Order: sequence, then C-alpha cells, then structure tokens
Amino acid sequence: MWDQYLTQPAVILPISLAVAAVVVIPFDHRLADHWQGLLGGNQNLSNIGVYTLIGASALTGVLFPGDGRNSWDQGWTVAESFLASYATTSVLKASVSRLRPEHGTHSFPSGHSSMAFTGATLMDLNSGPFLGIPAYGLAAFTAFERVESGRHFPSDVLAGAAIGTLSAGIFDALHWGGKPGKGGIALDVQDLHSVAIQVGFGF
Repeated sequence: MWDQYLTQPAVILPISLAVAAVVVIPFDHRLADHWQGLLGGNQNLSNIGVYTLIGASALTGVLFPGDGRNSWDQGWTVAESFLASYATTSVLKASVSRLRPEHGTHSFPSGHSSMAFTGATLMDLNSGPFLGIPAYGLAAFTAFERVESGRHFPSDVLAGAAIGTLSAGIFDALHWGGKPGKGGIALDVQDLHSVAIQVGFGF
C-alpha cells in the first residue's frame, strides 16, 4: 500500500505543505512583519490570481480534457474539488477564528490559498506540467500576496495550499485514478476492503 499510494505526489505534496504550516508557526509574526508591504500591500493582486486560476482550471478542464478524460467528468472533478476545498476551509475558519495580522478574524486557513492551489493542482493533473508549473507559480504568488498584503500569516497560506492540493488530488483520483494507464491514488472496492481490514487489525 505504501509504494502504491502514499508515495504518490498527490499525497506527498499536501502532507509536505501541512508539515511546513506547523513548522512555520513559531515564525509567523516575524515573517509576516518582514513581508508586509514589499509590493505595496495591494490585495487585488491575490484576487486576480485566485480568480484566474479558478477560471483557467475550469475552462481547460471542460474545453481541453486531458488524455483519456472527457469534458463531463472533468467538469465534475473541478466542481467537486473546489466545493470540498471551500467547505473544508470555511469549517476550519469558523472553528479556529484566528485573528488576522492587521484586522479581522478567520485568518486560518487562507481561502485564497486553498482555492488557488486547488486550481493549480487541477490544471497540473489534467494538462500536465506545461500548464501545471506556471499555475503553481501563480498559486504561490497568490499565497504570498495574502501575507504581503497583511491578510494572513505564512502558516495560514501553507495550510490553505495543503487543503487545496489534497482536495483536487482526491477528487481527480476518484474520477480518473482507477482508470488504466492513470497514475492516481484512487482505491477500488477491493482495495478499500483490504485497507479496512488492515486498519481494523492495526487498532
């Protein structure tokens, strides 16, 4: 199971981002103070980034589905991924109620970051690195801008990025990971039964 699923990029990336979010917490205030205002503190830049990624991932997925994919199922993959990312982020925001660096609450996690990385991951999984790499670059810039504009701490945006990549990875795998020739992490019914047995005996 480890070699087949847990070493896949769709698992490693969100785990790495989540670990980074925990590690950076002691340095949150120092980094936020250092980065704020470096580019003028204009949060419209992060708005442009996240809306661009949402639109681009939806359009490329529906109009240009990847090899072995179709527009209908890819459209559902996009919709479900964004819904899961938004719902998870909203629940955590309401539960944690962390104060923002400058003013306001609901700082953790960053909704802009989660949605941006959902879009970037969807583009990478559907279209490959040709679009995926610049999409991740824009998502990273969007996340940075949330800190630079004084709206979030670094751990907020790293946690949002983890949520976004995991949401997109899960639903992409559920739709496409079990298909022949696809390298996703989806489990079929027999896999789930085996995992349940292993977990049951493990606990």
